[in-house]
Amino acid sequence: TYNKANVFFPELLQEAGVQTLAAHAHLYFDRGKNLRQGFSDWRMVEGLKWNAETDESVTSDKLTPLAIQMLDQAGPKGPFFMWLHYMDPHDKYVQHEEGPNFGRRARNLYDNEVWYTDHWVNELLEHCKKQPWWDKTALIVSSDHGEAFGEHDMWKHAFALWEVLTHVPLMFKIPGVAPRKIDARRSHIDLAPTILD
Repeated sequence: TYNKANVFFPELLQEAGVQTLAAHAHLYFDRGKNLRQGFSDWRMVEGLKWNAETDESVTSDKLTPLAIQMLDQAGPKGPFFMWLHYMDPHDKYVQHEEGPNFGRRARNLYDNEVWYTDHWVNELLEHCKKQPWWDKTALIVSSDHGEAFGEHDMWKHAFALWEVLTHVPLMFKIPGVAPRKIDARRSHIDLAPTILD
């Protein structure tokens, strides 16, 4: 739980007149952790069950429509910041019938979960591309952690800091900035100051 005396960067954005929205697909984000600080609209996918050991819910197909609804209701007329946290690439890994069949092993099912989440993120982006604000919008895609499949005799995540768990994607789409790859290592601690910049 974060102390309410902490200043979160969305609070700074709000003070600067930036609309702040968030939607999440796991109860971890809504269990008295005070993560809502600085968000004018904070929502959770409905029907979630709490299980500290695993994630039993399939939610990408619910989070994307919720995000679209929030954006359409907000009708961003000026700067806005939205944080979405997709959860499907988490144990329990399931085969999504609409996706390719990579196999039945845990790693294969995980790959299908990644495909499924990517499919629903794409649905959101296709909606956003039709909006008048899209060409002026920066997009950031990252992950909070990787996943272990037997490396270092470990499975899943949250128990150690091996490279397989800490090496995650970090991609930006910024209007007017040409695509390029930056080889210097970065950390999630760099996200808030980068977003504010």
